[in-house]
Amino acid sequence: MVLLGMRTLGMTRAFSPLGRETFATRVTWVDGWPVAEPVHLTEPAAPVSLTGSGLDGDWIAVRRLPADVADVRAGSLVLRGEGTGMDDPRPVFVGVRQRHHRMRFSAEIDAGAGTGGLSLRYDEAHHYDIEVGDGLVTARGRLSGLTQTWTAPVDTPRVTLWIETAPVAAAGFDALTSDTVRLGYDTPAGPVALATLDGRYLTAETAASFTGRVVGAYAVDGTVAADAVRYEGS
Repeated sequence: MVLLGMRTLGMTRAFSPLGRETFATRVTWVDGWPVAEPVHLTEPAAPVSLTGSGLDGDWIAVRRLPADVADVRAGSLVLRGEGTGMDDPRPVFVGVRQRHHRMRFSAEIDAGAGTGGLSLRYDEAHHYDIEVGDGLVTARGRLSGLTQTWTAPVDTPRVTLWIETAPVAAAGFDALTSDTVRLGYDTPAGPVALATLDGRYLTAETAASFTGRVVGAYAVDGTVAADAVRYEGS
């Protein structure tokens, strides 16, 4: 039997960061009636794959094809900005679906000739970004008309950025949400988490659609290259 379902997180209310997914389970017939077995989850494969010939079928763009906004050259993901960011209905963005509750997406972003970074996107009104450009790393939370930013200076245009998600392990009111999202970057002294945000706002129940999150790279202006792109999940 093929069916739709959601892998929810939360305590007094369920939240679905991954949106609606397709599952399959075995059905047997008992006394003329179908009896479905419980759905047993298997670990999804890590979806990121960069090749010299282009992006594989795991990569998607927003309202256009990935090849329309991104090139792969010698292992680098190259995007050319159009003067728009992740609030735009057609951003210069390519990504992969978040398939794990605990996830880390990272890339070394070269913004020497532009501005861009990484985004965890539900839609154009609900997304969390970590961006480099003009000597700053900027973390951004965008929630249906509300935007908050955090910035830190950097002395190089080439910075490793990352986005991490993890289910909430705390008790009490801190456990009422689905998960936390950390936006950060690496420095010679170690990683820096520029912002830690509530994940419930990037879920099916809050954003009011069932598509789930997509995580990937974007460009605002100029040319932005992403190297060492990596998705890890469990």
